[in-house]
Amino acid sequence: MVRLLIADDERIVRDGLCRLCDWPSEGIELCGCATTGEEAYRLILELRPDIVLIDIRMPVMSGLEVIEQIAACSLPVHFAILSGYGEFEYAKSAMLHGVNHFLLKPCGARKLLETIRSLRDEAAFECEQRRKAQELTQDLRRILPGVREQFLRDLIGERLSAEDIRHYLRLLKLDGNADISLCLLSPCEETTFEKLFVYLDYIMAQLPAGIVLCSCVLNARIMLVLTPHSYDALFALLHKVNQQMAAAGFPSWNSAVWDRLPFTGLPRGWKRLEDCLQQSLFAGIQGIVTPEDLSAAPAAYSFSYDQLTACIRAGNVEQTGRLVESFFSGLNAQPLSEEVRRGYSLLLFAHIIGQAGSGEIGRSVELLHGREDGEAVLPSAGAIQELAMQICRLNQSRNAEKAGRLVSQVLRCIEKNLADERLSLSFIAKEMLYINVDYLGKIFKKEMGERFSSYLLRARMEKARALLASGAYLRIYEVAQEVGFGDNAQYFSLQFKKAVGMTPSEYAQRAGQAGELSPPSCAQLGE
Repeated sequence: MVRLLIADDERIVRDGLCRLCDWPSEGIELCGCATTGEEAYRLILELRPDIVLIDIRMPVMSGLEVIEQIAACSLPVHFAILSGYGEFEYAKSAMLHGVNHFLLKPCGARKLLETIRSLRDEAAFECEQRRKAQELTQDLRRILPGVREQFLRDLIGERLSAEDIRHYLRLLKLDGNADISLCLLSPCEETTFEKLFVYLDYIMAQLPAGIVLCSCVLNARIMLVLTPHSYDALFALLHKVNQQMAAAGFPSWNSAVWDRLPFTGLPRGWKRLEDCLQQSLFAGIQGIVTPEDLSAAPAAYSFSYDQLTACIRAGNVEQTGRLVESFFSGLNAQPLSEEVRRGYSLLLFAHIIGQAGSGEIGRSVELLHGREDGEAVLPSAGAIQELAMQICRLNQSRNAEKAGRLVSQVLRCIEKNLADERLSLSFIAKEMLYINVDYLGKIFKKEMGERFSSYLLRARMEKARALLASGAYLRIYEVAQEVGFGDNAQYFSLQFKKAVGMTPSEYAQRAGQAGELSPPSCAQLGE
């Protein structure tokens, strides 16, 4: 209910306004009355009314002074001014503070009530807008941590356009031009995805407030984006966190840090620190490492495991074989110890079997032979290459089967919804199959040998020829509606003539005369 305060130094006027109507029936609560400007100001601050009906000439403080003081407080109060004819010039200055309602004394009850109702509606609308804004703000606060995490994942994965990045930076109030420090933390023992979030919450609780700009869990790592810190400060922070986590019974961590890089350099920073953590295992460095440590470390071998796993997932057998071969030829060319070579080979083996289905992982692990001391002996380079290609062939088969099922679903959607003018690749992807439209388009073209739009148009023309040849449809606009052109019979006729070589009317007439004219297939329409 909207709250109303009346301020007038004349008792008769004040009492008359209080009894003007049954305020609750108007959706208004009369919350107070004031006899001086000073009292009106105090009651406004105390009672927070939505509407104030105030006289210009008031003892101690004028009505105009009250309005100016309340405007300085930025309170959402709607004023209506009562003034005499000689005071109208004073009242005009109130417009500078957003007052738009002026009532000249004496004022009729009808006019007065209309003004207050108008103010009531304005106040109620603004109150509802504030409520919605507060709800949106609360919702935004709740989802912002998830938005920050997703932003980091998409930024690191380089899945965002420049405009997307600018939008996220504005939303999250981050300065894309500012330098940041980057920390990548990896547990020294195997853990679950869920536990990583528990560890992240604990780490955040140990760090000083305000230094973590955003964070996320990705690839079994915890990433922290911090305000700029020197290496000494970063080492001190991470040593303290490690000690606190050890005291809490959590596992110890290896960490990679970069003291300063631009925010937009995060993808490059992530990849470099990933390499640091990976290569530090083989370089004999433990604890906290930096890119400078690894640049001076001996026996580090670089290979694009991501490119290999992408080829295996895609079923690219030839490229997979070449990559594994290049891995071993490059590894053998490095001056590495046998232990380090074995470590890199084991890492490659782990990436390969990670692309296998659950049924093949067990059989793949059986290739590891046990020694007397309990350590696993890796298969030969040739056996690992053959394993990679075998998993690749299985994925190729699965991908082809999945693509075939997907295209079959698209064809069924076309058949059932041919009359729907909304039918398109985007409509099927978003409303029926819930899949990425670009991916669906590529799969359809690969399987069918043509674009979706071409196939759909030919299917519609085939259906149109069948309807026209049947003789059951005498009006062209009916045929247009039946094949998904809606009310646009003219466009349907143009497309039909382009595909068939004659107008729908000419085709129907010839079909009726010849009798033997039969509907063509989709393949014939494409000729």
